[in-house]
Amino acid sequence: MRIVIVGNGPAALSAVEAIRETDAASDITVLTPEADRAYTPCFLAKYVAGTVEEEDLALKCEDFHEKNRVQLMTGRAVTEVVPEENVVVLDDGTRVAYDKLLLACGAEPVIPETPDLTGEGVFYFRSIADATGIRMRAKDARDVVVLGSGFVAMEIAEALTEIGVTVSMVARTDHILRRIFDAEVADMVEERMSRHGVRFMKCCNLESLERNDKGELVAAILSDGQRVPCEMLVVGVGMRANDRIVAGTQIAVGHGILTDDAMRTSVENVYAAGDVAEAEIGGVRKQNLIHPNAVASGRVAGCNIVGVERHMESHLADMNVLTVFGRAFMAVGALEGEQVMKRDMGGNFVKVFADATGVVRGVELAGDVSRGGLYASLIARGVSVDDVPNLMSPSFNYGQTVGPTALVS
Repeated sequence: MRIVIVGNGPAALSAVEAIRETDAASDITVLTPEADRAYTPCFLAKYVAGTVEEEDLALKCEDFHEKNRVQLMTGRAVTEVVPEENVVVLDDGTRVAYDKLLLACGAEPVIPETPDLTGEGVFYFRSIADATGIRMRAKDARDVVVLGSGFVAMEIAEALTEIGVTVSMVARTDHILRRIFDAEVADMVEERMSRHGVRFMKCCNLESLERNDKGELVAAILSDGQRVPCEMLVVGVGMRANDRIVAGTQIAVGHGILTDDAMRTSVENVYAAGDVAEAEIGGVRKQNLIHPNAVASGRVAGCNIVGVERHMESHLADMNVLTVFGRAFMAVGALEGEQVMKRDMGGNFVKVFADATGVVRGVELAGDVSRGGLYASLIARGVSVDDVPNLMSPSFNYGQTVGPTALVS
């Protein structure tokens, strides 16, 4: 059997491992536009700051693909999937045939339609190539504007500040990190970053870029009329599923490539996993752009590709941990509910959200986030606050979370 995997991130690697557990014979080809071996994007900001180097980002050992008898084709972007012919088309026109196809091609940065962001000095922040470009340019830049106020924008703003660059952040709304934290915790993050020199300009958009006669970036013009010195612009306004390669095919797409709980798409023998997938599990359809989901869904896809039936039993709870200037902030689950409880003790903040029946639906932590996994266990099992008397206490411990939390069957 010929198995083709598009992508070489955590979902793809997890799928390879799952396949090889039971199938040593099938041919596996991994296609990736990246020039380097598999790496984690989770620490790219630290790479920009210089606190980790490229070799520290590796997800697997150098001989991972060789040991698993995988043909790895780097620097080869897939531009089109032709499911009726069971082939994918590469950027040089090469056609690669498959019997089973896994799309694990991740997500890509959202590119604003306006203003015109082409030209020297504009960077996005997703790949190691992006991070390397930012790292090199920052050596000669004094003033940097970061467009966006989400997770990625905060990480790169911190990294640039740490290497001595003056950073101004442009946020469209008054509530930064609005997809991750509620307003109270988001304000804590903003206060922390402001204290370390990051300047926030909220409730405005980037109107245009000003360049000198040499085409060099010199300023960002905002919708409120501000002219902000800018020698480098980093765009971090969000991510979208990298699903363009299936455009015009019978492979169904929503916010990502649609799959069932076995990671099967609408087309036979085609699977999707990781950031590119929007899975329907238990009647709920969701795209989940977190590393653990990529690993779990990649494994499920890999098993099913070789006939070992596996299913995602539930969506992983949304979980984000952001550390800025030495202080950690964490959010798990849904940050809304009829019951809200919070405690701030010695700088360690806990906020729990429960529904009308008292079932824990979400939690936010600031400072000490080591108990985040314990709260996530309560959320996964639908535990009521009434069953955990010490829920808000520093003595809250693992013994109060014991129970089945299996994610896949």
